[in-house]
Amino acid sequence: MAAPLNVFSIPAGAPFLTVLAAAILDGRLASIPDLRDDPLALAGVTVFLPTRRAVRAFRETLVRHLGGDAAILPVIRPIGDADEEDHLLDPGVETGADRLVLPAAIGRLPRQLALAELTLAWGKAVRRDLLGLAPGETLMIPASAADAARLAADLARLMDDMETAGVPWADLGKLAPEEHAAYFQVTIDFLKIAFEAWPALLAERGLVDPVVRRDTLIRAEAERLLRNPPAGPVIAAGSTGSIPATAELLKAIASLPNGALVLPGLDRDLDPRAWAAIGDTGAASIGHPQFGLKQLLGHLGIERDNVAPLGDVEPPLAYRARLAAEALRPAETTDAWTTLRHDWIEPRALEASLSGVAYLVAHNEREEALAIAVAIREALETPEATVALVTPDRTLARRVATELGRWGLAIDDSAPVRLDLSREGVFARLLAEAVAEPAEPARLLALLKHPFAAFGLDPQDCRRGARILELAVFRGRRGHGGIRRLVASLAEARAETEGARVPFARKRLRADEWGLAARLAASIEAILGPLDTVARAGGTIAAADAARLTLAALAAAATGRGGESTGLFDGPGGDALATLLTGIVEEERLLIAPAEWPPLLATLMSGAALNRPPGADRRVHIWGTLEARLQSADLISLGGLDEKVWPAESRTDPWLSRAMRGEIGLPPPERRLGQAAHDFAVAFASPRVMLTRAEKRGGAPTVASRWLQRLFALAGEDAERHVRTRGSFYVELARDLDRAAGEPTPLPRPSPKPPVDRRPRTLSITEIEKLVRDPYEIYARHVLGLEPLDPLGMVPDYALKGTLVHDAIGRFGETFAGPYDAAALDRLLALGTEALATIADFPDTHALWRFRFDAMARWIVEWESRRDGGIAERHAEIRGRLELPAPAGPFTLRGRADRIDLRR
Repeated sequence: MAAPLNVFSIPAGAPFLTVLAAAILDGRLASIPDLRDDPLALAGVTVFLPTRRAVRAFRETLVRHLGGDAAILPVIRPIGDADEEDHLLDPGVETGADRLVLPAAIGRLPRQLALAELTLAWGKAVRRDLLGLAPGETLMIPASAADAARLAADLARLMDDMETAGVPWADLGKLAPEEHAAYFQVTIDFLKIAFEAWPALLAERGLVDPVVRRDTLIRAEAERLLRNPPAGPVIAAGSTGSIPATAELLKAIASLPNGALVLPGLDRDLDPRAWAAIGDTGAASIGHPQFGLKQLLGHLGIERDNVAPLGDVEPPLAYRARLAAEALRPAETTDAWTTLRHDWIEPRALEASLSGVAYLVAHNEREEALAIAVAIREALETPEATVALVTPDRTLARRVATELGRWGLAIDDSAPVRLDLSREGVFARLLAEAVAEPAEPARLLALLKHPFAAFGLDPQDCRRGARILELAVFRGRRGHGGIRRLVASLAEARAETEGARVPFARKRLRADEWGLAARLAASIEAILGPLDTVARAGGTIAAADAARLTLAALAAAATGRGGESTGLFDGPGGDALATLLTGIVEEERLLIAPAEWPPLLATLMSGAALNRPPGADRRVHIWGTLEARLQSADLISLGGLDEKVWPAESRTDPWLSRAMRGEIGLPPPERRLGQAAHDFAVAFASPRVMLTRAEKRGGAPTVASRWLQRLFALAGEDAERHVRTRGSFYVELARDLDRAAGEPTPLPRPSPKPPVDRRPRTLSITEIEKLVRDPYEIYARHVLGLEPLDPLGMVPDYALKGTLVHDAIGRFGETFAGPYDAAALDRLLALGTEALATIADFPDTHALWRFRFDAMARWIVEWESRRDGGIAERHAEIRGRLELPAPAGPFTLRGRADRIDLRR
């Protein structure tokens, strides 16, 4: 094939979209009449860009270049790249003919649920004890619906990989199971069955896989362009053609007489030996920044020399881009570094190229986020300056956004929010867990105190009632019997308010507060009761039924008095939640155990996302690595440059091993490392860039990104020290920001000295020990009137066991006066049953304690029967008091004897 003359590349270090806009308007890429003579000239141009964000940014760039001139902007369409999860061609630009010819694509959720049904059935059929698997391999076999949903998502990705790479499903039959581990012998058999059943299921529904539809549309677009070339210019820019169908479209555009292909950051200066080593063998060469571009050039049938450079780069930035390219050269050619250090690396040029680079090394992720925020805040002192944080670490992005809130900055965060992390998703998860785990009152209390909760009351009354329920029912070691007995448990708690052991906080509740709690408890039972009935049922239920009941419960729980909504379904999060639950309702075939519903819902919500509204300050951006492509800013911070963060750890396929993927022609898991390295190399050539990492993440030591290690291995220790000094400035500012002025002064130990008339005039014998050991506890309880709250939903412990046994035996001694025979044993066992009923919600503990109490009761009755003849009287729980004279009046010492026997 003859080399086309219309393939260009914008080098790293040049603002891609700015150069592209200038090249289009200047006529370097396409023949466009002067806009001053024809404002409609641009309307005939079509531009393809990789992402929707790049499309929006390019429109803004064109408007800035046009100034005040009137013009109709060109047609700008997103193509996408391998990391784009949505359709590469925006469905909004499909023609009516496309929709008539192509079947609709199956949705992500219906596909995941359908595959989860197949995966769950496979997991139940597999018997681990018959497989002889290694301990680690058994983890991949689904044990629950949530596990099946996660494996279904991986199975869907495997299907997409095979469709994208053009690997027929029949090639799975070429794999020899006996050559692989036992686990993969099982998965191969399942995959063969799944890939046979899946086309039939799609045909039954009249649908196709999303990747099939995407590739079909892209190839149809390429054929249309070749068959009927448009009159106006067609330009594809910024895509690396990672997907074969996209590469065909790029090739078709490049071959048009009025077409042009603009590549991002093609390295035209890398020596031939290193260029030839890219993509030869091994994961290292696949992870090279130029791997995708080299593959695309091979598909186009051209060499690097046939690609024309577009745009100029300042010498320091060009030197820096070259430094990154040489540092990331294929591993087998790094012996060239010795020559480079001698012939090419010149100290002054190196210093000038790195003058805009800062290397920030923080102790932990919190310090890293705060230092980045300080640097962003400083950069914004320059009027009209733009700043961007680029990181794949969403935790770091959230931390930086939070720290920037110190200065009231509203961030434009492009990354979508996971539904399970949104307020709406948390509310739904709490509701499902509160019903499924009745012994954990924290779930129900968190639900009741959520901003969306109303349960038929005013939201403030709902939260006030939740605090009353907490004090009356949930505080302490007792169980509350779940949703079904909430009203009864509250009534029992109110009836016990006069008991000696009733917590002080419960005694202080007023009648109106008990009434509010009763109304809330009745509303909870009415709203959550249907879902609770399903959760308590045995066997299996349809996930669709659980979703239907959850949706109804969420709507009722978010409705206040008079039918006012608290806004659960009013925003993007509510729409996404309703769409997810409705989608589950429509899939009626998946059967699950009732206890599996909360984790299944959480798993499905983690795969759903909702877009954020634009931030108020459009000068500050947080971009993921996909959104950052083709973008530029005055300061770019590359955050999270640690191994397993950026670059991310290669995702292993639970269905096929690396060797198996290679046998059938699928790319290895490291295929995305090359694009990640390309993103880093291009961003590193920005005018002002800050590289950041943390020495510890989650308390564990980290290793610097391989790119940083290579970069400073080539540049040398002096260069690393200089750029690290600039980064340390922001680290020190971050540390000083929250550092208290002066030396900290320790607070003295409390030494309360209340007046004598406020001091207690009576204490129990036990409290005398506390008075000696910790006088402040006596002061807090008897002078300040403070009482500690019981723990929330505390599980039964040995202290409770001692209390319950003591109460049962004490009541037996007080009420029983007959001979110690079978009747005495029956009475003691009955009192034990009554005492242990308070832990009935903990069946395992209840059964164990009941068994031990029965043995204890038999021993007590037998022991008492042997000494019955020598005892004249028995007295239990005898209280006594002793008045001691004191200067301010008598002091009373109280005590209680558990048992006093008067012998004959």
